[in-house]
Amino acid sequence: MAARIAHFAVVSAHVRAVKNSTAAYAPTPTTFALPVTLRDEKWLVKLDRLDQYIDRTGNALVPLQHKEPDGMELGSWVRYQRRSYRIDTLAPEKAATLELRAGWSWDPDADRWANAIAHLDAFSAENGTAWVPTLLVCQDGYRLGQWANDQRRNYWSGTRNISPERIASLEARSGWAWNGWVPTSMSWRKALARLDEHVAEHGTAWVGNRYIHSDGFTLGRWAAVQRERQRAGLLHPVRAVELASRPGWLWTASRDGRWRAAVHRLDHHLAVHGTARVISTHVAPDGYLLGQWAARQRRLHRLHQLNPDRVAELETKPGWDWVRRAASQA
Repeated sequence: MAARIAHFAVVSAHVRAVKNSTAAYAPTPTTFALPVTLRDEKWLVKLDRLDQYIDRTGNALVPLQHKEPDGMELGSWVRYQRRSYRIDTLAPEKAATLELRAGWSWDPDADRWANAIAHLDAFSAENGTAWVPTLLVCQDGYRLGQWANDQRRNYWSGTRNISPERIASLEARSGWAWNGWVPTSMSWRKALARLDEHVAEHGTAWVGNRYIHSDGFTLGRWAAVQRERQRAGLLHPVRAVELASRPGWLWTASRDGRWRAAVHRLDHHLAVHGTARVISTHVAPDGYLLGQWAARQRRLHRLHQLNPDRVAELETKPGWDWVRRAASQA
């Protein structure tokens, strides 16, 4: 410790000499040293703990929550040094002493980002694209694929836990895309499986907001949340594509959307019964009053109020006719 204190004093004197000198260079003092206070000695004790950490790990990037085996909160101490440096309250000699440590940084997050970008640019220069496979590991062992995946996950997290500047930086690189990370939430996949069950049973992925699956799952509310996230730009493109591929899925509950959902139910009725002929009292398996809907289309047709495109579409369904069908006529 005595040697460390002597070194600190030399560094302190040198830094102050440089600070007070009008010359561009001040020689390192070798014959004098400033007195070291008790407070400085305590600081040097903690510096020694940092050196021990560096010896163990090979870097000075101490996690914020890290504690030494004896309970010394080294992570908090390191953070305090960086904060003091940012607000210009850290003594210059202490700053200079910290900067002598291998891997020391005043902004480790920025350094990590710069290191990742350097790896990304090197990969892009070699491969002609910034599209990085998820499992890619660089020759120096850097897990570039995992880092890229983390950035995409941050982007699609719903809170956009990545700064606009970093988003712009990545998007400026040719080949970069945000849809490389596919969410794998089991709860989401289970909800989608319930929606597929609904499609298989009812012929459409359209579910009202209050619809409840047979196992008690609020499938209608889940579907509404997916639409809300899509409108807010927070639904992952892969999930959006999966939902849109389901027959009858709609992003809005517009009048046209409801009509389209009814047609999907009619198609399901056709597939099951071999005809699009629906009696006025018929109720679809999901409780939808399909017979009443069909009767309403016929009434609008008689009044010449049904859109010609809808008329043409209904007439393509085998068994459809414009004559009202009662139960006795079935």
